[in-house]
Amino acid sequence: MRIALVGLSDVGISMGLALKNARLKSTEVVGFDLDGPSSSAAKRIGAVDEVERSLQAAVLGSQIVIVSVPTRQMSEALTAIGRASDVDTVITDTNPVKAPVLRWAEELLPSHVHFVGGHPITVEGEPVRGEPSAAMFAGGSYAIVPAKTAAEDAVQAVIGIAEVVGAKPYFVDAVEHDSYELAGGFLPILASAAVVDALADHPAWQDIGRFTGDGFRQMVAMAETDAQAVAASAASVGPAPESRGGQRTRGRRRGVRDAVYRHLERHRVAGARADDGVVADARSGPWALGKP
Repeated sequence: MRIALVGLSDVGISMGLALKNARLKSTEVVGFDLDGPSSSAAKRIGAVDEVERSLQAAVLGSQIVIVSVPTRQMSEALTAIGRASDVDTVITDTNPVKAPVLRWAEELLPSHVHFVGGHPITVEGEPVRGEPSAAMFAGGSYAIVPAKTAAEDAVQAVIGIAEVVGAKPYFVDAVEHDSYELAGGFLPILASAAVVDALADHPAWQDIGRFTGDGFRQMVAMAETDAQAVAASAASVGPAPESRGGQRTRGRRRGVRDAVYRHLERHRVAGARADDGVVADARSGPWALGKP
């Protein structure tokens, strides 16, 4: 069997490490990524047997293709993968949103392939900064959302992938999945960013900083997650969910930030103030939300 990893992010590399660690018989794992350093890292640490020079070379002859690219690149990647895929190729993904991905798969992939959406949900959350690990998925849930046209054999193949990497398969509707991910995955990141925004902008930050410990450092680490990508993923859910979900996300972020200021005001920390925006240096920072 040949498995292709398209997109060698931390999740993609970790998927490769887990597959290689399982020592599957007669199985070759190949990878492709537009980013040269990511490809080199995957090869260097043994996440793939080979790194292919093109997406077509990686996909051609592969029975299973696992796509781990940002949401904004999914439609383009699926189009290219569909063109290079053999008959009955099983295509799956690791994207944290499912409804738009299922829609793109239905619109863009040819009828001779099978798409089964997937989302490995790690026990301790996805890594904040480059820390791929073969154990990333062990003990966690693995959401599986098959396309309507996916054959049973294709679904079983993705169940097998989930089990091989140590996760527990979990079947869920695409829209339900995305609503749960928004609540349990995206909002904690954006709320952490709101708290960091509030404190970093506060006149008494130098004094407040003396009291920060491990809890605050963990919050900063979460806030440093690419919230632009998080917001883009949340906004891609669809026309109706996008409008309501995006407004709720931004509103809750502002609400958390204002709550921090109110707490500081109650304790008479001089200069506390709240506003509806984000601090100037956060507008272009890693957690900038951008326009709706």
